[in-house]
Amino acid sequence: MKIALDAMGGDFGPRVNVEGALLAAREQGLSVVLVGDQEKIQKELHRTRSSESHLLESLKEELESISAV
Repeated sequence: MKIALDAMGGDFGPRVNVEGALLAAREQGLSVVLVGDQEKIQKELHRTRSSESHLLESLKEELESISAV
């Protein structure tokens, strides 16, 4: 299942949302598209240093693939 997540929402912004998205992708097999400020999202993905960050997509990448259709 693919879900979109507002990575900028909540009290703690993208930090906890990116971590939660990685956890959901890893443990539940979800495909997560992160929506929001791509620069901040990429910074958090880099900060996690997770080898599993490939499990997540950003909205920009998603829109590019939709535009190609």
